[in-house]
Amino acid sequence: GRPLCRRSTECIRLLYAATKGQLPIIGVGGIFSAHDAFEKIKAGASVVQVYSGMIVQGPGLVSTLRHDLAQILKDNGYHSLDQVIG
Repeated sequence: GRPLCRRSTECIRLLYAATKGQLPIIGVGGIFSAHDAFEKIKAGASVVQVYSGMIVQGPGLVSTLRHDLAQILKDNGYHSLDQVIG
């Protein structure tokens, strides 16, 4: 859930650096918004898993995340998530 967000993102960042980006990393822990997902991806996550956020906000969260993440990418000049990882 939310209390894990920062710590899990830091763990992703450390794992990504330690493996030099050679292993796929699943970003988990406190993802309630596209910004949360984007931070996990920037830290090195290849994909993200949403659990608590979906329990709290419902299955519509997935569509919201997809839409808002696409907007974040566009606003930051990215064309794909691959450009953001790590």
